[in-house]
Amino acid sequence: MYYACYYAVTALLINDGCKTHTHNGVKTSLGLHYIKDGKIEKSFGKMYNHLFNLRQSGDYEDWISIDEADIKPLLEPANQFITKIEKLIKETE
Repeated sequence: MYYACYYAVTALLINDGCKTHTHNGVKTSLGLHYIKDGKIEKSFGKMYNHLFNLRQSGDYEDWISIDEADIKPLLEPANQFITKIEKLIKETE
């Protein structure tokens, strides 16, 4: 789920001419260029940050347990987030 959102944000940034080189750069650019400006709701920014943190923990911590109860509530917001990004990209075509 994190990577689906990550690649959607990356596509949005590329579409708007923003270049980033790290996952943290993508997260920061999302906040600066879209959340702060009100183009994307703050709730989506919080959800993306949560997914980012789960991904960081899953990749770099030794003992982490992420179960269905942690992930299931994020499915619909992640889908809505990607849909929002798709609309933003189409608006610039």
